[in-house]
Amino acid sequence: PARAEVLRRVYVSRPVYEAPVFINLPVVKTHRFAHYSCSLKNLVGIVHPRNRPSLAFLAGSWHERIAELNLAVHPHLTIADATTVMIAGGPSSGTPARADLLLLSGDRVALDAVAVALLRSYGKWAKVTDQDVWEQRQIRRAIELGLGARGPEQVELVTASVGGAQGPFESLVERIRRDLGIA
Repeated sequence: PARAEVLRRVYVSRPVYEAPVFINLPVVKTHRFAHYSCSLKNLVGIVHPRNRPSLAFLAGSWHERIAELNLAVHPHLTIADATTVMIAGGPSSGTPARADLLLLSGDRVALDAVAVALLRSYGKWAKVTDQDVWEQRQIRRAIELGLGARGPEQVELVTASVGGAQGPFESLVERIRRDLGIA
């Protein structure tokens, strides 16, 4: 990707480019190395397996490589599964919690910001709670690259509950709005 500084070359699966519509389907979770995983991080899965080691675990640049990988492809829509989220540990094992949510957006940066705010609401993973949503390195680099919302002023959070009980849902939404800086 032309604007990449740390990820100079990446091999992406051909079907991603050939598909008329590209929908990204991540799960919201914490991650030992990436701090959190959602729409930006999920795209590591489009890299050919023999090329993934070049993305992984390089000191100091893991987060930036994830963001820069997103220069190569542009999902039309992201639908993040937050029905059960991992709130500590990860990526393969950790502490789960039921959130019973789906997050949908055409803006992967805005969606990741909401996912991080959701994870922060549990207060269990210092790698997300110790930094402001907008200061998470994946998000910060994605903003620098122009991959989506540049901050809270460009995020509109539209919500609907299909579960009936509004109290807990509305409280969570209000907490996420405050954490994003859009309250």
